[in-house]
Amino acid sequence: MAYIDGNAYPSDSTGDKKRITVLLSSSLLVGLLLKFYPGSEWETSQIVILTASLCTLIAAAYFKMNPVSRMRVFRKDRYRQYVQSHERILEKLALLDDAHFILTNLSVEFFHVKFVIISCSGIYIITGMELENDLTFTEGLANKNRASIDKTASNLWRVCYFLNIVFKKSFKIDSMPRPIMVIPETEKPPSDEYDGISIISIENLLSMLKENSSCKLSAEQRDSIAYYLLNRYVTRESPNAH
Repeated sequence: MAYIDGNAYPSDSTGDKKRITVLLSSSLLVGLLLKFYPGSEWETSQIVILTASLCTLIAAAYFKMNPVSRMRVFRKDRYRQYVQSHERILEKLALLDDAHFILTNLSVEFFHVKFVIISCSGIYIITGMELENDLTFTEGLANKNRASIDKTASNLWRVCYFLNIVFKKSFKIDSMPRPIMVIPETEKPPSDEYDGISIISIENLLSMLKENSSCKLSAEQRDSIAYYLLNRYVTRESPNAH
């Protein structure tokens, strides 16, 4: 069985709301200090504008650093579907052998990553994508959900290029991760590829990961990269390891 570790998906948004409340309270505290500080020349209107601006910036930064939190707070039904999709993919990945490291639910430099697979056959960045049943492709371009697919594809490639740079600098390894987009709702995706990213169903996921890759890794390199990502991007109190 593959080694699986990662950051857990909270069942609800309680933790997010508590953290946001604490952060916003800090902004209000700044406003009160400016208002009642001896010798302060700040007008009430100025303090209100400053406090509101700080609250907005803090909330925006929080959701930027925790991309799934916005969905968890404002779109609960969508979040439940998101987690269910994650669990379906994870169940399939768990069938891989112990030569594979699977890291889940990572935030890599402001980008959310569902899965990173590290094995001697290569490194894979995997995300799930929920698409409409009537999605079609013409000459490799999506006719529907175009903005959503473009954003997902762009983020996938950014993560791949970023990690490739990290591997070159830290391990002297030129191993470009391979991006994969999994569509859970269908057995046959409308296209095999989009913007250089493989598009597959859950049923074809394992066979894709077992294909020969041009980016071979030794067992030592595989372990080094896996432990680096584990220590950097997985919260240590996470209960997911098994």
